[in-house]
Amino acid sequence: MTLQFNEREILKIPNNELDNIMVYPNPVSNVLYISYPINSEIEEVSIYDLTGRLMKTIKVNHTTSNDALDVSTFSSAMYILTVKSKLSHQNIRFVIE
Repeated sequence: MTLQFNEREILKIPNNELDNIMVYPNPVSNVLYISYPINSEIEEVSIYDLTGRLMKTIKVNHTTSNDALDVSTFSSAMYILTVKSKLSHQNIRFVIE
């Protein structure tokens, strides 16, 4: 007899909808694409520079599964994309060339 355990079930950790977010291309020049599950509860996406200054925020449209952010006016540097849902947030680093 073999016993198998699933850590998420044992620890009662809910699946994090933010684990399925894709940001591309990275590095980016003009348009940054964000892909997420269509039934997610993501509310907004924000871009910050490394000093913490808010550069841009968009409200997520739940009728699509992706968004495109025009970053062509931003300076070449590393930035942080913050994706916020009702229960959590995720920070993703990306570079503008």
